[in-house]
Amino acid sequence: MVHCACGLEAVMRTSWTNRNPGRRFYGCPTLTQMEAQQANELYNLTRQRQLLASVNYRRTIIEELERFLGNLVACKTTEHLKHIQKAVFIKVIDLKKELRLQVPP
Repeated sequence: MVHCACGLEAVMRTSWTNRNPGRRFYGCPTLTQMEAQQANELYNLTRQRQLLASVNYRRTIIEELERFLGNLVACKTTEHLKHIQKAVFIKVIDLKKELRLQVPP
C-alpha cells in the first residue's frame, strides 16, 4: 500500500501529457486530476534539472582530472608527482562520497 505525504492512501493516476502519455503514477487522493498532472510535471522538471546538474558536475571532475593528467606529463621532480598524486586521490574520494549520497529516482 502506497501512502501520500498527507498520510492518506495514494491513488493510481495516468499521465496524458505529450511527454508521458499513458504513464501511471501514484498521486494524492485529495488532488484533482489536473493538480496531480501538474505535480507530476513539476517532479519531472525537477528530476531533469537534478540530472543536468549531475552531468555538469561530472564534466567538471573530468576537466580537473584531465588537467591533473597534463600536470603529470609535465612533472620534473618526484615531489611534484607526489603532490599531484595526493590531489587526484582526494578528488577520487570526494567523487565516491558524492556518488554514495545520490539516491536513485
